[in-house]
Amino acid sequence: MILFIDTALRDASLIILKDGEDEYIRKLTSVNVHQPDALREIDRVFKKAQSNPKRLTGIAVVVGPGQFSSLRTGIAIANAFGYALRIPVVGIAKEDAGTRSEFIAAGRSKLRRKKTFFPIMPEYGKEPNITSPKK
Repeated sequence: MILFIDTALRDASLIILKDGEDEYIRKLTSVNVHQPDALREIDRVFKKAQSNPKRLTGIAVVVGPGQFSSLRTGIAIANAFGYALRIPVVGIAKEDAGTRSEFIAAGRSKLRRKKTFFPIMPEYGKEPNITSPKK
């Protein structure tokens, strides 16, 4: 079972759980992309599949380019699951994850070559635009 996470865009994120030929999908909106809500949506996917994270064999996550905070959310979740479950995590460039089937194919291909966990890093595509705190 493989978990696919695409949080590169703030308003069009996607979580896919692939178990053989079965596919369970949750779409995230701009309201629920942040980490606590993304985790809640991942939990809903597992409940819909009547499964749990211990069955995961790998995770594929979009690493960028994309929105700074959104990318960090998806990658942090993927790395946390990978570390805790001791499963491989692979990063997929946004251009290789254009459609759902392309994202799944790219993730499966990379996961075949990776057997152990190693944390992945985001590829933002540009410097973050950090504003000054409001007073």
